Amino acid sequence: MTLTLERADLERAVGHPVTSYDVQPIDPDSRFHSVTGGVYRVRAHDSTLVIKVVQHAVDDDPAGLWVAGAEPSHRNYWKREWLAFDSGVLDALPGRLRAPRTLLTTQPSD
Repeated sequence: MTLTLERADLERAVGHPVTSYDVQPIDPDSRFHSVTGGVYRVRAHDSTLVIKVVQHAVDDDPAGLWVAGAEPSHRNYWKREWLAFDSGVLDALPGRLRAPRTLLTTQPSD
């Protein structure tokens, strides 16, 4: 999967104008489960970001452990991780538990 970024989204994430950027897949040969559309490193000037694409895809094995579910009650609801990061709840975890810092979540139309 090739990652196409909206320049405005990238600029909102890094907090400054971006004239050019580079996108590289992180371990593209890894077998991610069907919810992960890819993980990418993006370099824009002096900023480096990691972008994870979340997708509702069809798994090769519908009975498989990591098959994505369409309903929020499904054990592997495809949008659960995105919703957790988008809500901001992971920014204030108790104790020493920390999640990656979220700079931006988006929902492209495609």
